Amino acid sequence: SVTVLEVSDVDAVIELVVRRRTPADNAPATAATIDGGDKIHQSGTKKKSSPPQKSSASRDGRQGKVRRAKNPADAAGKKSPQTESKRDSHWQSRFNDLVKYKSEFGHCNVRVDDKANSKLGYWVQRQRREYKDQRLAEDRIAKLNEIGFVWVMRDSWETRYNELVEYTREFGHCNIPQRYKPNPELGNWVNHQRLAYKNFNTEGETSTMTQERIDLLEAIGFVWKVEPQWNTRFSELVNYKREHGDCNVPAKYKPNRKLGVWVYRHRTEFKNGKLPQEHIKKLNDIGFSWNAHDSAWMLRYSQLMIYKREFGHCIVPQHYEPNPSLAEWVLAQRKHFKAGRLSEARIVKLNELGFTWEIRSSPKTTATIDGGDKIHQSGTKKKSSPPKKSSASRDGRQGKVRRAKNPADAAGKKSPQTESKRDSHWQSRFNDLVKYKSEFGHCNVRVDDKANSKLGYWVQRQRREYKDQRLAEDRIAKLNEIGFVWVMRDSWETRYNELVEYTREFGHCNITLRYKPNPELGKWVNHQREAYKKFKTEGETSTMTQERIDLLEAIGFVWKVEPQWNTRFSELVNYKREHGDCNVPAKYKPNRKLGVWVYRHRTEFKNGKLPQEHIKKLNDIGFSWNAHDSAWMLRYSQLMIYKREFGHCIVPQHYEPNPSLAEWVLAQRKHFKAGRLSEARIVKLNELGFTWEIRSSPKTS
Repeated sequence: SVTVLEVSDVDAVIELVVRRRTPADNAPATAATIDGGDKIHQSGTKKKSSPPQKSSASRDGRQGKVRRAKNPADAAGKKSPQTESKRDSHWQSRFNDLVKYKSEFGHCNVRVDDKANSKLGYWVQRQRREYKDQRLAEDRIAKLNEIGFVWVMRDSWETRYNELVEYTREFGHCNIPQRYKPNPELGNWVNHQRLAYKNFNTEGETSTMTQERIDLLEAIGFVWKVEPQWNTRFSELVNYKREHGDCNVPAKYKPNRKLGVWVYRHRTEFKNGKLPQEHIKKLNDIGFSWNAHDSAWMLRYSQLMIYKREFGHCIVPQHYEPNPSLAEWVLAQRKHFKAGRLSEARIVKLNELGFTWEIRSSPKTTATIDGGDKIHQSGTKKKSSPPKKSSASRDGRQGKVRRAKNPADAAGKKSPQTESKRDSHWQSRFNDLVKYKSEFGHCNVRVDDKANSKLGYWVQRQRREYKDQRLAEDRIAKLNEIGFVWVMRDSWETRYNELVEYTREFGHCNITLRYKPNPELGKWVNHQREAYKKFKTEGETSTMTQERIDLLEAIGFVWKVEPQWNTRFSELVNYKREHGDCNVPAKYKPNRKLGVWVYRHRTEFKNGKLPQEHIKKLNDIGFSWNAHDSAWMLRYSQLMIYKREFGHCIVPQHYEPNPSLAEWVLAQRKHFKAGRLSEARIVKLNELGFTWEIRSSPKTS
């Protein structure tokens, strides 16, 4: 058939001819040929699907103005130069915002529901609409192409899926709540996938779900059937752990009382054997503690034991700076005892410690215990406080007190200049100690702390002078004000406190012997195990006591460990902190032994040869037993999305949105050629239309 054109405007006829022309052949020199004969550009698209390029003859001379509107009459509607300049300036401003957005988030797909960038999201939508209607200037198309702008969002499904992948990487699961505040649309989308899946498996129901999408979702561990309320609480628990470092939500947790009750109920159901295995597994994966209440109580009890050693009683003052919450805990034990809510086992343990159940307070805020000694707010007995001297005992100079052991020393007066210099040096060290305490929370500076060794020796000297009664009263007062501990009865408590801090940070006590941040602590832990072994052997002398055993077991101390296993486990914990998972490559260059160790443990687990103790410890840190298959499927799912976008599986080497995908594709070809790729994976890649061989064009050979 012949189309008759009745057009009088010559320019319009030329425009129509230009629009029907085939784009000029400007294929880049790095094109590769696939079976159909199409050429694949570096951008990853087939040549025939690249944005249409217009000749310079189609422009009217003004930057950004192109005569290719649908209605030929629009070309005649010229705007003033001022209007054009203003529009160009506004466009450039939004483009710059998009460049910044991409540098921060790695893509240009700005959502309109992103409150912080909603205007930019609408602008991005407009660019796609104008491009589709062929109303976008060539220079603007070129600029957007340079930053990897995606013109056609084929399906928002892929966008949401990518968001879910990012969520999974951050939180370790796909169980996003429906009302997920940072991205509400993603929560709704996840819920919709479950509904679509249900329809997909029901005869006679229409569904947007496909087998391809099912494979993609299952590749990242998507759970199809969940209890909505359980899932919501689980996500809240994950957030609580991220903020507080553990899952021990108080039963009456004010910010979220329902979460506290939920956690308590799950521990009870677990104890009674009524909790489903699926829930147990999920909770184990995030390091949930099933006996957290007893563990928390024993931790406080151990702190009270240390307090008792230091001060000789269990009456912790209300404003006890080193550990304010300990006083609250002690008060709570008295209340529970009075109300009959304290178990017999706990009453026995507190009685063994000499716990004071009733306090008789005097008008001056002091409390009286059985022996008649008065307990001050500082937590010390009155008779054990530093002795006070009368003003007559001073010789007139600040900081100089006549209480030396040898009376002859008092006669050896120093010059005012020397005294002033010494006072200045003392004050300087004191200021350093104040800074140290503000940073670390205590004044127990170690001499083996290289960064603070001089301060450590100074602290030692203050204790020695105090013991010999050679320290001035004003200096004692200053040190008392910042909570200085005068008598380090036993360095055992110091190391124990350091181990408690380590346990809070890393979630276990398995510190390595050569722990670089604190080598002495690693040696101390090893010594405790040796002392425990002697303690349990008849005829052997040991520094270990039952009291110390109780303290260590209260924080989950393990007495018998395999040294090498423990070392690797600690390295794995550090790897996860840095990379977010436990998937150490088998040939991990920084630590090849760790990669081999992880691989061997997965193999032993698969063959049922791994001890339950090791399985539990690895589960506690979220170890993935099938990480290799999971990682492969994740890459496979990314390739599926790439195929949808570009129509082929030949990922260019410098593919900006996902550089590692090209390396993975190349690796599959190498494994296939070497006969190392499993049949199952070959089948899956064939289903996707994977290209096993690339025939390079003469320009790239």
